[in-house]
Amino acid sequence: DTTPECITLACPTEEDWRVRDPNFGTTPYIEPNGVLTGGFIAGVTIASITVALLIFYVVYKRGVENRERRIKEAVLKSIAKTMTLTTSKDLSPTDLAKMFQKIDSDENGNLDKN
Repeated sequence: DTTPECITLACPTEEDWRVRDPNFGTTPYIEPNGVLTGGFIAGVTIASITVALLIFYVVYKRGVENRERRIKEAVLKSIAKTMTLTTSKDLSPTDLAKMFQKIDSDENGNLDKN
């Protein structure tokens, strides 16, 4: 006989083991059915990623717009520092046309930086 003897000499029977062993009987600790399904978790994950990307896009877009505004202001300030413009208030349309033709060096109708 290879079974070990019990210390108390009152060895549990197979029926005693079936009562206490959860593999043979029902356990009082039954987990409820899950409320969170895989689809719900995937939906929440995708929605969270979408919201995060939207927030990052808005922050990036505002940063680009602010940067463009700052650059435009800096360019306009530097142009204003170096440019001196003297005009008289009684210019006629023909005088303005002559002034424009003098500025338009390649005569394509656009003012270019040469």
